[in-house]
Amino acid sequence: MQNKIIALFFALAAVGTAIDANDIPAACRTNCQTVVELTQRCDAQNDDNDAGEYNCVCTAANAVAQLQSCSDCVGQNGGTDFDDADEAAENDVLEILNACKSGVVTDF
Repeated sequence: MQNKIIALFFALAAVGTAIDANDIPAACRTNCQTVVELTQRCDAQNDDNDAGEYNCVCTAANAVAQLQSCSDCVGQNGGTDFDDADEAAENDVLEILNACKSGVVTDF
């Protein structure tokens, strides 16, 4: 279990919590605007503190519902991280949502 928590921490740290509007498909930008604003605010408030960032995002009012709605749209419209070198479809919103649902980030 400890190894699973450590692995999840490093995976989440690599993603970070700040979602950039440019990483969201155009069809989802309106739907995901609150998620973009929330993740950027939490990132700014918790500089270099990944656990703090995730706690900020995950405990915000209606965060899970907003993340779910945004993630569904992103998944249906090609994913996130269009500016990555690997060009692989990803869904950073889903990764944050899963972290919030698992509750693991509060254990750090």
